Amino acid sequence: MGFKPRTSIELNVFHIKRNLKKLRSREINIIDCGLNKRFDRLKTESPEWFEDLHPQYIDIAKDINR
Repeated sequence: MGFKPRTSIELNVFHIKRNLKKLRSREINIIDCGLNKRFDRLKTESPEWFEDLHPQYIDIAKDINR
């Protein structure tokens, strides 16, 4: 049995984490993942999660662009 998100914030964080893993393994590119919208919504709903996950996204994007 897997993780079942219950709130919209949990669902949003789940999708962000999943897409970050795919970006790290280069299964998808930055344009296709659509994380900018998710991060905008996360910034307003839960700043704590935003501060935790957004720096990871920035680091991955920098590594991909090298």
